[in-house]
Amino acid sequence: MAVDRLGVVGGLAVGVVVGFVLGGIGPRNELARVQDELSATRDELVEVQARLARRNPLEVLGLPDGLSGGGDLPRPEGAAPPPERRKPVPEPPPTAPAVEDDPGGRPAGPEPGLAEFDAAVEAQRLRKEQSRAALIEQADLDDQEIAELDATIDAMNDRLGALGDELLDLALEGGDPDAPEMLHAVHEISGILYDAQVELDAIIGEDAVDGVDPEAREVWNHIDLESFRDAVEAARDEGAIGP
Repeated sequence: MAVDRLGVVGGLAVGVVVGFVLGGIGPRNELARVQDELSATRDELVEVQARLARRNPLEVLGLPDGLSGGGDLPRPEGAAPPPERRKPVPEPPPTAPAVEDDPGGRPAGPEPGLAEFDAAVEAQRLRKEQSRAALIEQADLDDQEIAELDATIDAMNDRLGALGDELLDLALEGGDPDAPEMLHAVHEISGILYDAQVELDAIIGEDAVDGVDPEAREVWNHIDLESFRDAVEAARDEGAIGP
């Protein structure tokens, strides 16, 4: 059946990549653990961004003005970091109307059957930002190198997203995928990641590689899972992902 084929071939496109990037987060079906990782990653990202603020605050990361000046202030060893400043969120008026469905007829809010995927997207987005910030700082990239880095990562994610769509189309043709099709899918994914890794290492340069955190350098930490949303939603619509 097409749905069975979708679960296998579509799983290669999404599952292989998701498996790469969620290896350090924990079981994908334990949302509570994913949320814990999200919180820890946010804290680490704030620390990295604070260090970058001393160097090139707005051009490097596009940080808001409130984070752009002053750099890190020394604090005693063991002291807790200062709390993150956040703008107060106004409470809605008591008579605020409920959110209505969108014009397409789908209810507002999280898509049914996509809760785990949404949590994975958010976790990976924070990991991606953290890796990018650490890489820029530790490799001391200039503006041109930063632009090349972003172009390499964007191209990789575009290719991965397109591959997910192609495999979805293949899955919907019906029948069970044979071994050559499955091997081709794995080959394509690994090839995209390898090409991006080679380009990323060239941007860093041989002299700077040893000074870069391996996790910041590993290309799968720069994957944008949002690129796979269309394929995941289509899989959900075809019944490969439960409600």
